Amino acid sequence: MSSGRLRVVALASASIAMILLAVLVMGWFVLHLTGIGTIEIGLHSARVCQRSACESFELPTGGSAYGTFALLAFWGGLVQSLVIAYQTYARISAGVALAVTSRWGSVLGMGLVLVGVITGFILAPGIGQVETAIGDMHVDRTWGPLLYIAGQLVGIVALRASANQPAVTGEAAIRATGEHAPLLSYVVVTGEVTRAGIDARRTDASSLLVLWRDVVGFVVRRTPEELGGLTFADLVSVKGSTLRIVPSTRLTGISVAGLGDDRVRSLATYVQSICPELAIDGATKKFLAGEAAAQLRDAAMLAVHDDRLS
Repeated sequence: MSSGRLRVVALASASIAMILLAVLVMGWFVLHLTGIGTIEIGLHSARVCQRSACESFELPTGGSAYGTFALLAFWGGLVQSLVIAYQTYARISAGVALAVTSRWGSVLGMGLVLVGVITGFILAPGIGQVETAIGDMHVDRTWGPLLYIAGQLVGIVALRASANQPAVTGEAAIRATGEHAPLLSYVVVTGEVTRAGIDARRTDASSLLVLWRDVVGFVVRRTPEELGGLTFADLVSVKGSTLRIVPSTRLTGISVAGLGDDRVRSLATYVQSICPELAIDGATKKFLAGEAAAQLRDAAMLAVHDDRLS
């Protein structure tokens, strides 16, 4: 497993563990009733202990601000744990997770951080009424709220990391496999986009002006795992003039939105607007619809892919 995937797994595991511990196991407040016992109040239930006997019961779902926000924190935490687990699985199995899911998961995580702050540090679970009814008591806040908030923040980092492309250029990915490995072909270092076409400089030191009228295809794939598993887009034109756009490619003269896969999809939208008869294969269409790019199994498959585009 690559270091990028290990990092995602580690972050996701820590996040899910903290969230579930705060949601399902820990109480958030402990009420110490002098001469009577304690009441431990969590997000979904409470536990009353008198001497050596303890009894648990579910919190009412309405009637107080704490109850409402505790319910949001409880179910939101469970949903966010599922989102993080799903994105982590996608990163492990497909090499990269959907950026849009990570984006909305991050938005949900920030919302749940706010819910955690309100629930654990601003609201109190009906303590005033208990104190009025019973009298002598004091309240302790547990580590539950901080654990919940920390879990959400780590989860946001895990979600963003799951959708990130490996931070490696095409040449660096190749060199990592050994100095005798073949160089990744067609890679564009810089490309100036104009109305006429793309004036590109490739890693083989060649400079090409590829006209839009000559562009016939747009193909998206991912390199084999041993070459970094990075998503690349091939602009197919006349023989020997294929332009391969990788995460490190610097494009000027065009505003390409987003990073990683979103950047490639934005580029595809732009190219399609200029070349309406552009040929797009089935795997690339699935990628443009939101799926992960199809991965080439090994260097031999990459060589076959390159031969088709040469």
